[in-house]
Amino acid sequence: MIKLIKPTLKFKNSFIKAVMEYQKEGYRYIDLNVYELKNDFPSYLKSLANHEKGINLINYQVPQITFWLVKNTEFIGSTRIRLKLNDRYHKQGGNIGYDIRPSERKKGYGNNLLRLALKKAKKTGLKKALLTCQKDNIASQKIIERNGGIKIKESEKDKHYSPEKTKYWINL
Repeated sequence: MIKLIKPTLKFKNSFIKAVMEYQKEGYRYIDLNVYELKNDFPSYLKSLANHEKGINLINYQVPQITFWLVKNTEFIGSTRIRLKLNDRYHKQGGNIGYDIRPSERKKGYGNNLLRLALKKAKKTGLKKALLTCQKDNIASQKIIERNGGIKIKESEKDKHYSPEKTKYWINL
């Protein structure tokens, strides 16, 4: 059964395997140290909880709530929900970011993950969500559009993140 949960120690091994998959394909945001994850996973979970509370944020970061999409004992993907946006996240990133581990792509999980994330975002009181995806990521564009995304524009390049993005609003 597929469900969206808060990160937990139960999925440590599956999550670490997913991180290695992301790193193998060069995924920019997964800059986690696998050795550290294997040896001190609770610290990673604490950092996610701190990020949600706005503790120890760096530079451009804003508080965000992280959820994991899981099926049985497998980590499938993750989503991050940001209730407030700064200038950077208005340009790139938006209220919701999501990703599916490479070995689980093209199986419909992206659509499920975003649908569940939008429900969680609505429960927080958010009325509409800004989402962005890389301009050339057709699969993600289709997922966003299937979930009610209305394209607003191509975003400007950002000095912190170079690929051009397409921006969408989704009414919750």
